Order: sequence, then C-alpha cells, then structure tokens
Amino acid sequence: MSMKVYLDDIRPCPEGWVLARSYEEAVELLKTGLVTEISLDHDLGEYYPGVVARSGYNVACWIEEAVYAGLISCPGMYCHSGARMIEQAIEAIRKRQM
Repeated sequence: MSMKVYLDDIRPCPEGWVLARSYEEAVELLKTGLVTEISLDHDLGEYYPGVVARSGYNVACWIEEAVYAGLISCPGMYCHSGARMIEQAIEAIRKRQM
C-alpha cells in the first residue's frame, strides 16, 4: 500500500492524494512509511490566528533528517506553492541519496 500526501492548509486536495493540513499531520503520515510522494505548500497556518505554524520547508527538513537516519525512504517530493527554500531542501535530500 502506498499514499501520496498533499500538504496545504487552504487548497483543496487533488483526487488520489491524502490531505494533510499541518506539519504534524504530514509528519504522522510520513512516519507510516507508506508515503511515496509528497507535494508541499510553504506557508502553513497563516489563516489560523494565534497558531504558530511550521512551514512546508520544515516538513522537507524533517524528511531530510529521517531519510539520513534511515527511518524512511525518500518520497518523490514536489513544491506546489511557496518558497525556493523547499526546492533547495529537496535538492539536498536527493544529493544525499547519491
């Protein structure tokens, strides 16, 4: 069994993907080891006043550490909205796997 995760706090989830609205939800899904692809939004939580939100970049950093530690296999990673920092994190993960 595999799953594709779509991390976004406001956009609707594409068909065939599992929606994660927060950093915590995304990490819990990643910990299952079933995630084969993840699409990241950078800005999370800006529509929830008073909530300190981690960004899609933080999820990419978590993935990098987990892959390096051998806890998960690296999923296919995409950035559907947001910062260049996510793209840089994705590239760093790919380089470590070579």
